[in-house]
Amino acid sequence: MNFASYRQLLSLGQVRRLLVIAMIARIPHAAAGVLLTLHVVQTLHLSYAAAGTVAAAITIGMALGAPWRGRQVDVLGLRRALIPSVIAEVAVWSVAPFLNYQLLVVAAVIGGLFAVPIFSVVRQALGVMVPPEQRRTAYALDSMGAEITFMVGPAAGVVLATTIHTVVGLVIIGVASALAGLLLM
Repeated sequence: MNFASYRQLLSLGQVRRLLVIAMIARIPHAAAGVLLTLHVVQTLHLSYAAAGTVAAAITIGMALGAPWRGRQVDVLGLRRALIPSVIAEVAVWSVAPFLNYQLLVVAAVIGGLFAVPIFSVVRQALGVMVPPEQRRTAYALDSMGAEITFMVGPAAGVVLATTIHTVVGLVIIGVASALAGLLLM
């Protein structure tokens, strides 16, 4: 296997920095699902079905929010469009662990609506930073980083929930997601 094209791309400082930030930025979102599930089951002492409802609420929020957030990036520009996401990430996930179940479901929808659109931001940035003949390689590198994130994130969520507490873990998720949004700006 020839890694020269990957090495060539990673030698570009801005591309390397973006890919590292993207990988780190995705970890909180990858951890959030398992952390919320454990929060509902362990901390709120509800069923896995109730936890599934919270997961569905986030998914619905994301499904409704992603097209709108993408349009905001097109209309307002990246930085101005991400400001509401950064604020919402901190606000929602810092308050969510202290809410009762019904309000947690509402917070999950709002959190999904305003989730930092990491994937689309990174892909757009790579499309601008990388010449057309290297974009496929850049997207492949980004996909590899995303896969690593999907291995690390849920494990990090479980570690937070079982060694510290789900409440602290959710606050950490909110702060980390907001910091990721700031770094992507």
